[in-house]
Amino acid sequence: MTKETGVWQPVANNKVQVLTTRSGEQMVVSERIYQRNGLSLTATEETFNGNTYPLGPEGLTLKRQVDGADSRQQ
Repeated sequence: MTKETGVWQPVANNKVQVLTTRSGEQMVVSERIYQRNGLSLTATEETFNGNTYPLGPEGLTLKRQVDGADSRQQ
């Protein structure tokens, strides 16, 4: 497992920018823009040390895990 360190900040309606400054023990400069859709965030590309790369045909999706009490929050 790799621990990433950085900043999450809103950039537009239903979008969040994730800037990563450290991945494991390595200093990096990485940016992903995630689009929110319900309980999921999806990014389609990543800019890593100045170069932009696609994140696969469906992008990278983060899904919020919810239990009964949290399922009402969207």
